[in-house]
Amino acid sequence: MRGRNSSTLRSLDFISPVLMTIFDFEINCQQKIYSSKKIGFKTGFVIINKSLPDSYWNYAVIDDVLCIKNIEDIFNNFEINPSLYKLSKVKLDTSINEGYIKDYQDAWMILNSFTGRINKNVKIDEIGSRKEFINIYKVGRRNTGINPYEFSAYDLLLIYRQFAYSGKFKIKHFGAYMSEKLVGIATSITKDSITSICDVTVLKEFRGIGVGQSIIGGIIRSIPSNNIVYLVTEYDTHTEKWYERQGFETKFLGCCYTKRLDGKQ
Repeated sequence: MRGRNSSTLRSLDFISPVLMTIFDFEINCQQKIYSSKKIGFKTGFVIINKSLPDSYWNYAVIDDVLCIKNIEDIFNNFEINPSLYKLSKVKLDTSINEGYIKDYQDAWMILNSFTGRINKNVKIDEIGSRKEFINIYKVGRRNTGINPYEFSAYDLLLIYRQFAYSGKFKIKHFGAYMSEKLVGIATSITKDSITSICDVTVLKEFRGIGVGQSIIGGIIRSIPSNNIVYLVTEYDTHTEKWYERQGFETKFLGCCYTKRLDGKQ
């Protein structure tokens, strides 16, 4: 993490400086684009976003479990369920005690070399219309087997913030067109020499013919060749395996543990 400070986690020392920089990029991205608030303390920090109240946007990145009481006090002040996010090189099977249960597990993946197949019948271009992007995103999210959640008001809020954002992070929305029909989308977020890829979505009837691969290839062609390209996806799913076939490699894992304020699981 650039400018390592009191919020740097000792437990992350096994992670290379490149990966620490990526994690720093992700946190800054949430703060600047999605208006999250970062609250630091001695052994970690808490990310709070009251307009996005689920555990994907409200969590504490922790060094050890000794600081749980301090973390819970912060979450209680915002009336949000406490969530603890642990990073590791290996799969985390055991839950943290004190009433926490495993919520989700992420694979943090970095592109080594793009190995995807480009479909020459797919044209990749930037999307300027928020409505076009939302339409594909909403339909493409249904029954994908990748993300169990349907398109929600939170997704809409995220997209609105992306299209409205103006600042140091460069956000580009890409579309994949076949016979002038928009059939797939993806977003890239770049700052300095780091690019994050997210929201890769292809309409169901156009999957399996290289549309998603063509979008990723188009994004890669649009950025400097020496940029670090990464993404975060669900661990141990066919999505992670699909990205592996495109040249991405899982470098470390993040696991979120959540506790209900009312004591219910």
